[in-house]
Amino acid sequence: INLLDVDSDNDGLFDGTEMGKSCDDEATDATVGHCIADGDAGETTTSPLLWDTDGGGEGDGSEDFNLNGAVDSDETNPTTGNGADDGTVVDSDGDGLSDGLEAFLESDPNDADSDDDGLLDGQEFNPSADTDGDGDRNVNDPDSDGDGLFDGTEAGKDCSDDATDPEATTCVADGDQGATTTSPLLSDTDGGGVSDGIEDTNKDGVVDPGERDPNDPVDDMLGEPCENDAECGGPTSGIVCDGTNCVPGCRGENGNACPDGEVCTSVDETIGECIPESDGGTGGTGGAGGAGGTGGVGGAGGTSGTGGTAGTGATGGMGGTGAMGGTGGASGTGGGADAGTDEEGVLEGGGCSCTVPGSGSAPLGLGLMTVLAGLLGLRSRRRPQ
Repeated sequence: INLLDVDSDNDGLFDGTEMGKSCDDEATDATVGHCIADGDAGETTTSPLLWDTDGGGEGDGSEDFNLNGAVDSDETNPTTGNGADDGTVVDSDGDGLSDGLEAFLESDPNDADSDDDGLLDGQEFNPSADTDGDGDRNVNDPDSDGDGLFDGTEAGKDCSDDATDPEATTCVADGDQGATTTSPLLSDTDGGGVSDGIEDTNKDGVVDPGERDPNDPVDDMLGEPCENDAECGGPTSGIVCDGTNCVPGCRGENGNACPDGEVCTSVDETIGECIPESDGGTGGTGGAGGAGGTGGVGGAGGTSGTGGTAGTGATGGMGGTGAMGGTGGASGTGGGADAGTDEEGVLEGGGCSCTVPGSGSAPLGLGLMTVLAGLLGLRSRRRPQ
């Protein structure tokens, strides 16, 4: 049984009546109108959790239509094992409430949606109760809890039923087709201190940007005037007082903190932000790549004309210059670059290998020397004695 619901199964019979209670307990305020003393002092009872206790197809309230808990002569029997007589119950508009019950409730037995709120009479929550105390039973009250949201909107209805008068101003189609709902019996569904109709400012049944969530008590105090954090919510509400109004935030100490699963970015009394515990810090920047080595100078050509060994570095060494008649020096070998680390994912390039030919060709030089030597020898032989 729902302790806060006077008619847990919405059959029109109050829970106490179904259980055979007398309403004379000191804790029961009979003036509220939520208790009707059982007419036979508990001799017959029905289930407060079953809309149709006998399973015959008609609700308990439709059978016991004067709602007194007794089986009167003009009523069918709603108790267990008596489902066979349900077939004699008349429901002219097929809304789930018998004509007898509708006559008792003063709703229209020929209009399936008497209050045109988008909920058929048999779908109304606590149809026989007057939840907001305005003098109209819920079946005839399009806003049963008086929160400013129509019952059909709160229940996720779309106002499309033929029984709902399209010209009526008492039905607003639910904007998210029932994805989110609130209670037509509780003016403040989330218990956060602000009514559903104030949180859903355009009253369309959707939590729009800039609106508070009528199913979340944490945000009820946002924007409300305050002098300290305690006026904005509980110690883990994630809402603090900025000195004037309640705002989203937290304090590291001496103030409201964050809900479970979140941590505060503040470590002192200043206002911080609540962030998920799993959020990690930003990764550091990778180190810069190392500078390449300097290329060595190529070795000078020796007597044999062999080039010097190239220095090791980023730039290849210059090959040695061959001596006259010698062999050209070997070209320098490019030095390897330093292995600096970078963030590009591209390997650094090595030095290049360059070959410089010798300035002279050994066979050409030898030929010239041979010719010169021959000419000198011929001239000497012709000199007069």
